[in-house]
Amino acid sequence: GVRDADVLTKEQRVLMRSLAGGASIAEAAALANVSRRTADRRIAEVRRALGAGTTAEAVASYRRSTR
Repeated sequence: GVRDADVLTKEQRVLMRSLAGGASIAEAAALANVSRRTADRRIAEVRRALGAGTTAEAVASYRRSTR
């Protein structure tokens, strides 16, 4: 089947990779060269795409799908 990470945009995957590696949202935003507000919006989109209620759930789902 399709892995969760496959439904995300490149920009969303960049943020999720950083978060999965332990970065804070602010750190992930800086690494992705986007504002915190943009990062928050993209992470909200990821939560919806993955059916996750929280960012932590989205990160856990992302980690499982990229093993």
